[in-house]
Amino acid sequence: MAMWWHMAVVATSIVALSYVLYKATAEPLHVQQKRKALELLEQVQGIVDTIRVKLDALEEDVKQFLQSQNEQEDQQDDETPLNSYYHFDSTGKKLKTKWDSFDVDAELERLDDEQNTSSSTSPKKKNTFTKSQLEQRAGGLEFEFEAVLGYLDSSIRGDDDVRIVRKQIVGAINDIHLKRIDNLRTKLNTE
Repeated sequence: MAMWWHMAVVATSIVALSYVLYKATAEPLHVQQKRKALELLEQVQGIVDTIRVKLDALEEDVKQFLQSQNEQEDQQDDETPLNSYYHFDSTGKKLKTKWDSFDVDAELERLDDEQNTSSSTSPKKKNTFTKSQLEQRAGGLEFEFEAVLGYLDSSIRGDDDVRIVRKQIVGAINDIHLKRIDNLRTKLNTE
């Protein structure tokens, strides 16, 4: 009979040690959930970075658009009739001549650029976008950022570490990226 008692103790010890070994090597559920949430946040940050690159490109296109608008306005201003003979009108006011607004350095640079582009084999490609296309792209980027915010609000939960990372992503979207989009729209609407 003593033998049966030892077998029960050995079996119980094996089960208890197996349980302790399993608990020591297996991740607790909350650690698994935290790791999963941080992986999702890393993927979300990758998506935000992709949208940010699109926003950088949009800013560059808006800048080119505004520069071309200013150049067109300057050309229209230059087309105002100039008086080439008289320098003053009958009231004594000085009249505008072609030499008042002539920039020698700019003209030399333009001629150098013209010479360089004619000698190069590939002409410079100039992207031309309309104001409505740029506004539409800004709206699309805003929609993408809003979708990321909606996903973060509805899907990713966790402990303090997860909340800190989540809050950083949300803060960057709200405080930086969406404000950049609003700034672009303001620039487009003032022109």
